[in-house]
Amino acid sequence: MLNKLFGETQSEHGRVIYPILFTILLTSTTFFFFDYRTVHIFGNELHFSVGLIFFPLTFSISNMMQYRYGMLFANTAVRYGFLGDLLFVGIAWLLSHLGERQDYLSVYRELPTIMTLTFFFVWLSNAINFKLFSIMNGKVHHFFSFFVSCLIAECSVSFISVPLMMYQNHLNSSQFLSIAFIVGYKVVATLVLSSVMAVMISLREKQSNSSLKIKNY
Repeated sequence: MLNKLFGETQSEHGRVIYPILFTILLTSTTFFFFDYRTVHIFGNELHFSVGLIFFPLTFSISNMMQYRYGMLFANTAVRYGFLGDLLFVGIAWLLSHLGERQDYLSVYRELPTIMTLTFFFVWLSNAINFKLFSIMNGKVHHFFSFFVSCLIAECSVSFISVPLMMYQNHLNSSQFLSIAFIVGYKVVATLVLSSVMAVMISLREKQSNSSLKIKNY
């Protein structure tokens, strides 16, 4: 159906889908990082940045790009993903200042600050993630190479970004519990995503081996 609507495309869709999905998720995190949701657990107020809900996916996607297409491709995709994020943010910030609606301005005026923080977070987290993944890839099971590299990168960012989010929103209660709650969420999310990625790779390898056996036969 898609071929009839848009025409024929190349069979290798990952080179296009992964960078686009990475950019979309990174941009959504940038726009909604300072927005938060407060949940009450055992009488404690825990504050969760809604921009972090889909953020664990970015690390799994970058590792999948590195696994399938190499470090050079993954680094290039992350670099232009950040530039795409910067372009979206810059356009939104500019248009919010040109228009007269104050509700748009109240939302987008924080974007330069978030963009500066995003640059630092993207650089730090991906440097950690790529380095750990390249060290473990091929030496341990696919699940562990994805899980360990993503989790350490996630946690290293959370201990910096979450206090900044709470400070910006004047949230002074349950800071350590909020960090623990967010890290716990990321552990579960990374566990699920790493399992999915490992299964995808295993199925792909089995399919490749089966095709190779048929060809040799």
